[in-house]
Amino acid sequence: MKTLWSRLSTHARAIGLTAALLWATFLIFSLVTHWPVQCFGQVCLWRLP
Repeated sequence: MKTLWSRLSTHARAIGLTAALLWATFLIFSLVTHWPVQCFGQVCLWRLP
């Protein structure tokens, strides 16, 4: 039981790290290709993916 739990926690950590890396890559790609901010006068709206 304990080995199964530790294995699951390790998998969850790896999945979380992979998701964070993918999210960071996507944000950097979004910033490089198209700045995700639309400004209307003095009001800037962040378009979140």
